Amino acid sequence: MQNKCVTEIFAGINSCDGYESLLEGEIKNCERVFILKGSPGCGKSTLLKRLMANAIVRGINVTAVKCSADPNSLDAVIFPEKSIAVADGTPPHVLEPTLPNVRETIIDLAENMDRDVLTFNKTFLERLNAEKKRIYKTVFSLLSAIGKISDTMEHILAGGYLEDKLASFCGRFVKKHLSFSGCMSPALLPVVCLCSNGFVCLPINTKPFTYTVGDFCGCSEKILTHLIYASLSFGTEVLIIPSPIDVKKPAGLFYPNENILVMSERYVTPNPDKKINPHRFINGSYLKENRGKLKLLNKIREELINEVKTLMGEALEIHRDIEKIYTFASDFSKADDTADMLRHIIFGE
Repeated sequence: MQNKCVTEIFAGINSCDGYESLLEGEIKNCERVFILKGSPGCGKSTLLKRLMANAIVRGINVTAVKCSADPNSLDAVIFPEKSIAVADGTPPHVLEPTLPNVRETIIDLAENMDRDVLTFNKTFLERLNAEKKRIYKTVFSLLSAIGKISDTMEHILAGGYLEDKLASFCGRFVKKHLSFSGCMSPALLPVVCLCSNGFVCLPINTKPFTYTVGDFCGCSEKILTHLIYASLSFGTEVLIIPSPIDVKKPAGLFYPNENILVMSERYVTPNPDKKINPHRFINGSYLKENRGKLKLLNKIREELINEVKTLMGEALEIHRDIEKIYTFASDFSKADDTADMLRHIIFGE
């Protein structure tokens, strides 16, 4: 069950253009940032989970920034009311200080590692890291192909949209459900990723009223994009949920003032509050003429997505093997001392 104190987002997205880190944008407004450095298995994620648990016990709001490759792991915790963030600053989301020891403080949790253990396992570690790198190279190649297929499907569908009808629907939706707030620029809300578990959509703890948009061959992105334009023209606040394959495209929209969520059905479980049927915005005869090639492209895309899921599962297992070696070589006293220090700074204890 989602705790009301906790907001969950992803640190980045494994997209068709490579890894897109969103962590810097999430912590940019914090006055103090503690950057954790160190190897896998040295206690970074565990430390972040301990700090989050401390905030929950005290009823303090916290943003849990999750790893897009492993949603069970944390990459950062942000305490908005304290203007403090504690973040994993190791690849792929490398963080470097802009104002060292003024705004940012670097903490190395791997200072006291047993080098003999690591040296003994050097060859094994090199092999594991090389295999993980090879898998991710294949993953990003497949994601690039998925992006190109999606663009091709979008190009084919473009000639069949009933643009006036779609624009009219979006205008009515905005006027009926949303309110003017003077907001002219959207922010990102990264709550969807593609990992070994498939598409994972993090819960929004306000339990919004949810619309799902039908996604025949990827057409939901077109409808959501039109809804973005209509929302911004109206001046309402909207958060764009980026696609887990292409951050330039929307997977959904969230309207915080009205607590309304509009999501592509591709990324959410069934039983929304309401559904938006996409076929009403597509010319039937045009769709009939192009249905065969669209379905073929969609089938290929789904097969590639399944292959990405499998490969990311293999990469995660390799990462866990790497972590086991470093965990065995770690002295967690530094992580314990750091936790005590950060609790004092954040919670005043």
